[in-house]
Amino acid sequence: MTSWIALGRKYWEDLWAYDAYAAASEYTEPVLLLQGDADAVVNISYAKKLADIYKGEEYYVIPGAGHGFHGPDYALSISYIISFLDKQV
Repeated sequence: MTSWIALGRKYWEDLWAYDAYAAASEYTEPVLLLQGDADAVVNISYAKKLADIYKGEEYYVIPGAGHGFHGPDYALSISYIISFLDKQV
């Protein structure tokens, strides 16, 4: 897969030993997770694992959606975001 962002060696060196799940477990504020089940960039298993780690999360899988949400998937994602934000204020 060709990327539109060139990433240098420093990026990969910094990330090599980084435990994103450990960092996520330290975050205690409400979290909204949205994942398309047809995402070819980020496997759905990562979002599932984060949903298990975060406390007070809202987790939604958008059937048929890829990595970017378009059309009806976009509208659905916006409705989830608005609902989540309404609960935070």
